[in-house]
Amino acid sequence: MDRPGLAIDAEGLCKSYGSQPVLRQIDLALPQGHFAALTGPSGSGKTTLLRAIAGLERIDAGLIRIDGRTVTTPGFSLPPEQRGLAMTFQEAALWPHMSVAGHLEFVLRAQHLPRNEREERARHALEIVDLAGREQARPHELSGGEQQRLGIARALSIQAPLLIMDEPFAHLDEARANRILDELRERVRARGVTILLATHDGELLDGSADVALCMEGLGR
Repeated sequence: MDRPGLAIDAEGLCKSYGSQPVLRQIDLALPQGHFAALTGPSGSGKTTLLRAIAGLERIDAGLIRIDGRTVTTPGFSLPPEQRGLAMTFQEAALWPHMSVAGHLEFVLRAQHLPRNEREERARHALEIVDLAGREQARPHELSGGEQQRLGIARALSIQAPLLIMDEPFAHLDEARANRILDELRERVRARGVTILLATHDGELLDGSADVALCMEGLGR
């Protein structure tokens, strides 16, 4: 049954890799315009759950709705680009031949935005992650932390109503992580963006999230 007002509504999600179960009857109800932190140790299924929500992982049982629309069942999966979301990954998943500016231009062109808006979004996103001035650098010229920050900038520039982030601060120092957290909180407050962020370091958030969800508490 559809439950209005939920950005993510997942029921009874199950996923196994071979004989190894990863998601066991997972339920998740995240209201629109909330910032939720998904916690749990490595191997608890955080990444698998995020990838299932994003449409990058098939499930064995259950269903997922995004903004009231069914996007995943065992026999159906709406493509990621049709789900109205952006996602950052543990690894930045960068294109080696593209510059920093090229990464943002690529995703923003796909949204058919006018040039001036693309440039403004890219500029703002790079300022948030402290990559302004590195527009012409390519991934091999960036440190691990800079690569991760580029992945975050790419997701932020899309300005999707749902942002899914998998360990986005793993390679960042505390000051930069806090700067990005401040921006995430502002997007939730000012724009009604819904954020689901997975981390093994719950202390980093220090109360930043509206809701803290433990993987162990989502299963039946």
